[in-house]
Amino acid sequence: MNKNLLYFLLGLFFLDVQAENDIRIVNKDKTESPVSPHLWGSFYELGFGRSDRLWGEELFNRSFENTKPISKSNSWYNSFSGDIKEAKWLHSGYEEPTWYLWNDGRKDEKLPLVSQEYWPAAHGKYFIQIDTKKAKEAILLVQDRIYVKRGKKYNVSGLFSSGSYLSEEKYSSHTVPVSIAIHKEGDLQSTLSQTELQINTNQFTMYNAVLPAMDYEGWCSFTVKVPAGYKIGVDLLSLMQDDVISGWRREAVERIKNELHPRTMRMPGGCFASLYNWRNGIGPREERPVSYDTWWGCELLNDVGTFEMVDLCQAIGSEPFFCVSVMFNTEYNAAEWVDFCNNPQNEQRIAYGHKEPLNVKYWELENEPYRKFDAITYAQRCVAFAKAMKAKDPTIKIAMGNYWVFNKKFKEMLNIAGPYIDLITNRGGTIEEMHQDIVILSEYNKKHGTNIKLCHTEFRAPITRNEGNTDGLNQKETGDETLFNASVRWKFAMNAVEQYIAYQNMGGHFFTANYTNLSDGWGECLINIPKEGTYLNAAGVAFSLMNSLDIVYPQVVEFEKADPNLVVQAAWNKERDKLTLVILNFNSSSQKLRVDYSQLHKKLKLDKSFRISPESGLSFNSLENPEKIKIDTVKANSRKLDVDGMSLLVLELSEK
Repeated sequence: MNKNLLYFLLGLFFLDVQAENDIRIVNKDKTESPVSPHLWGSFYELGFGRSDRLWGEELFNRSFENTKPISKSNSWYNSFSGDIKEAKWLHSGYEEPTWYLWNDGRKDEKLPLVSQEYWPAAHGKYFIQIDTKKAKEAILLVQDRIYVKRGKKYNVSGLFSSGSYLSEEKYSSHTVPVSIAIHKEGDLQSTLSQTELQINTNQFTMYNAVLPAMDYEGWCSFTVKVPAGYKIGVDLLSLMQDDVISGWRREAVERIKNELHPRTMRMPGGCFASLYNWRNGIGPREERPVSYDTWWGCELLNDVGTFEMVDLCQAIGSEPFFCVSVMFNTEYNAAEWVDFCNNPQNEQRIAYGHKEPLNVKYWELENEPYRKFDAITYAQRCVAFAKAMKAKDPTIKIAMGNYWVFNKKFKEMLNIAGPYIDLITNRGGTIEEMHQDIVILSEYNKKHGTNIKLCHTEFRAPITRNEGNTDGLNQKETGDETLFNASVRWKFAMNAVEQYIAYQNMGGHFFTANYTNLSDGWGECLINIPKEGTYLNAAGVAFSLMNSLDIVYPQVVEFEKADPNLVVQAAWNKERDKLTLVILNFNSSSQKLRVDYSQLHKKLKLDKSFRISPESGLSFNSLENPEKIKIDTVKANSRKLDVDGMSLLVLELSEK
């Protein structure tokens, strides 16, 4: 063999050997107690982004209340600059189609809105009045951009009046035949499905019907047709697929249950929690008031409230985690919410059809209390709230916040509220700060015989990894990438996994981290719900894999050569007969690892191997390509690993 060629091959051999990194799994627990089974939580924020896409309603602005797009009233929208249509996270679920009239073959965007101000009363401040008494042809109320599924029936409803609105008589002197129909979008002459309502009441009354299933799937227009010669009032229209799960989109709920399965679900906010009145979200929907004074400046119909969130949690196997207004409400109001949910004899809940208690266990006191209180005043308020709430149900668990400016006063806050609370939420604190919180909590718990745990009720991963000044908002003002464009990408999902591993390594001291958001929070979410279907984004795919792992006792891992871009988690299950190895490679190039299991003193066999390894850290899922980032089952050698650059590799090994 040519000597130069031999030297070249030897050089490649030694380079390959040098590139390997030995890791040793030490049979020693990292944590004092097992990892919380509630760790992987999520969050449903009312009135923010398009999280309401998870709700099964097909119509936008069904009560004719939104006078400005949510994107203009929500300041977080400004985190995306430029043409919104170019946003990486945008899909059809963010559309805000406007109502219009089809009159005499022409489109009329000036709606005949009636402002109630004081009366007559329908729902909210406005309703539509369609007057065809002088018309020669029918007039149609239309909304485009409706996506219908083949073979599905649709329930339709609305508040209608055919009379004077104000009368001593319930029934009007005449009946108006109103047609509700679905058409192919833009073709109002051909009808795909139709039903008819006979409107004959003076006051606004709820009418219901069913649109027959269609042998068609695609974009459609929804119409309410009023024949010539009549006048009617219309409000609170609804179009909902007939196979929804307690009002939630079936496909999305099933994917959340089977793939994501968040263990806790926080609601109603976020900022909206500070102004939320839980009474607005109970009872028949036509009787629920519109909430106008929301934090984001957009109207909320309160379709989703206490019952709906509990129904969702039951459907996906999660625990509800309600956030109580403290800044602008009283402890008595909070206590009455607890009673409504958990008192077996609560008359109002029973009257609304829920005989059995809802058993809501977890309650958070305020969203961002530093907006109004100093740390000590807030802690004192927490005492008053906790006493009143636990008087109704002493088994509930209550969370107090110690984040941002309050963290400097954490010890003093704990000394005031410690006897009355069960959880501390440090939203946005660094991992180092949280470790200090745990030290303080451990000392307090040991001294007072309590068991207060740490949590993170609005978890956002850092946009930039290892950024020293990262806070819980992770706002990104400069550069080519905006906050929400960055949030859909694989490298952001890897950052989230690294953070969750850090929470795992806090063991039982850390209770839950509620990922913000579950669905469509202006890009930052786990599952996206366009009108055409559903898909997990990058964080959702990673969340799905990690949350499925049986990680209970994290073990010490030693590196031969330290590499800050390699994050390794090794953990036993509860019985300590199954080992899970998680490897995050933040390097752009693949890394060779040799794993030494000898100190475990057990013979292990490889059962399964999973990998998430997209093209790059900038990859993201979309409606057009929903599996650009996906979980692959792969073959692996458990002792000699070749880990792709910017990837997540998981090995599950069991005792022989």
